[in-house]
Amino acid sequence: MLDELLNEYVDLFGENFPVYAVRGSMTEKEMIDVLKECISEKLPYQIEEDNNKLDY
Repeated sequence: MLDELLNEYVDLFGENFPVYAVRGSMTEKEMIDVLKECISEKLPYQIEEDNNKLDY
């Protein structure tokens, strides 16, 4: 199921879903739910940026 949704996401948006960025903060079920929502709404996932984080 997850692989199918990831492929559908790529087909729809022309880019990969940012699995690396959400892996520690989402379960597989949550990722599936987010992918389904992105696909049904036709809106790519937006990574929330931490404005308090310092880049070195």
